[in-house]
Amino acid sequence: RRFETHYSTLSIKAGPFYIPVLELVLCLVAGVRAWGTWLWLRKTYVGKALRASAEEADIAAAYGVDHKKLAYLLSGIGAGYAGVAGTFIALIATLAPAQIWAWLGVVFAVVIIGRLGNPLGALFAGMLIGASESLAMAVLSPAWAPVVSFSVLIAILLWDPDWL
Repeated sequence: RRFETHYSTLSIKAGPFYIPVLELVLCLVAGVRAWGTWLWLRKTYVGKALRASAEEADIAAAYGVDHKKLAYLLSGIGAGYAGVAGTFIALIATLAPAQIWAWLGVVFAVVIIGRLGNPLGALFAGMLIGASESLAMAVLSPAWAPVVSFSVLIAILLWDPDWL
């Protein structure tokens, strides 16, 4: 099923191109959230404590970081981010229970390319995978789209084996 709204088909004309409003808003929200998360993790005490707990929880605890409270906070923030992402996915894509397997490979490739724990890297990796899949669907066939994410991942790992 797809969640249909009156604004799901609106587009902005920019020269010869039509930009879907919903996908433009999605891109802006993703960019603001990724940039904000990166700033929060790098510049605030809580962000630094989260990174320290992820690196070495015992040493962070010795400095007074309560990693259990931080885990609850991180779980809540992750659930909120998942809610926003799920809302946008429901607005731009058709949903089916078996569709999780189609998304799993793409998400895996985005996390590996963008590097775990790097919100801006995940944003840029998602844009890279999305653009390459769209190009493959336009040039070749929509059936080739699932192959593209792993092909891009393999190409990056062959180009720079120290990426991981």
